[in-house]
Amino acid sequence: MKIVYKTIPSMTLEEFAEKHDLTMIVEERREPSDEMARYFAYFDHADIGDGCILTGAYGNGCTPESAIEQYARTIDTKHLVVNAGNKNRVEIDVPHLITK
Repeated sequence: MKIVYKTIPSMTLEEFAEKHDLTMIVEERREPSDEMARYFAYFDHADIGDGCILTGAYGNGCTPESAIEQYARTIDTKHLVVNAGNKNRVEIDVPHLITK
């Protein structure tokens, strides 16, 4: 019997962003409700696509780095839609994202 395994590729968040020319935005909240959510991070103009529904996604953290890492876990293996509302729309299947 011949078996072919098709696995989801893996790469770092930095490699993924560079490959697809994505810009990471990290914002500091003016008055965070708790210190663990002081920063939030997301790819500019990117949403998670689930069928015909788009959902915004971001990562929270007490530091910019922890917010970025949490965002990577949020979008891991999801379907990302970038620039959904214009002619430059791009749809990307996110690989397994390697975090620290």
